[in-house]
Formats: sequence, C-alpha cells, structure tokens
Amino acid sequence: MVRRKLARLQSPPKAPQSGEMNRNPTPDQRLLTAIGQKRLIGLRFKGSVRVAEPHDYGIRDGRETLLAYQLEPETGWRWFEIERMSDLRVLEQTFPGSRSAPSGKHHKWDRLFARVGASSEKWPGSPLD
Repeated sequence: MVRRKLARLQSPPKAPQSGEMNRNPTPDQRLLTAIGQKRLIGLRFKGSVRVAEPHDYGIRDGRETLLAYQLEPETGWRWFEIERMSDLRVLEQTFPGSRSAPSGKHHKWDRLFARVGASSEKWPGSPLD
C-alpha cells in the first residue's frame, strides 16, 4: 500500500551529489513538513527504497542528518545522512508521533531543525499500553 503511494507522488528536486557537504544548510522543507504533520516519508538510501517515520532532523557531528523509524524494508531506528538520500517524498499516510527510544534518551545534536511531537495514541508494546 505504501509503495503504491510512492509511485503516485511527484519527483522531488535532485539530491546533492554524494560527498558534497553543505556547511550551512537550509532545512529541507519536505522533511520539516513531514515531521510537523507526522507524515511518512519515502526515500532511496544506499540503493534501496525505504519508508520511514521522520522523528528528528538537524545537524549531528557536522552533517545534516535525519533520525527516523524505518518501516520498510526492515523496521527499526535508522540514521540517514541527508547527502546520501535521494527521491525523498512526503507520503499521505500519517503516524501517531514520537516513539520511545530504547535508551529513553534523546541524541545530542549540533543544531536541531525539527522533532516530532508527542503521540496521543498507543503503539503496540509502548509504555502507554
């Protein structure tokens, strides 16, 4: 279902060349929108199409980075360096909001552009159950 939605969306602007590092990046509006509206994203990373919940987006260790909970092809927390991503799309499908991190702590960011808000819904296996 999610993959079909990926195919219907417009193609995004071309991603930066691999290895290029923007030292003073302008936050990607698509990621800000997806986080603000709690919408899933589709992207290509290391040659694979992925679907994820974007949670934190900013500069970490000098690199523009996204922390997301990946849903496809595998599930789990994943770091995505923005310069290595392509074909980023904001999907129609939403998600409830933040998930508990295994450590219960947030990561340290040089600069945080956006963080997803708290969830009012329960996730299976969450502390809210």
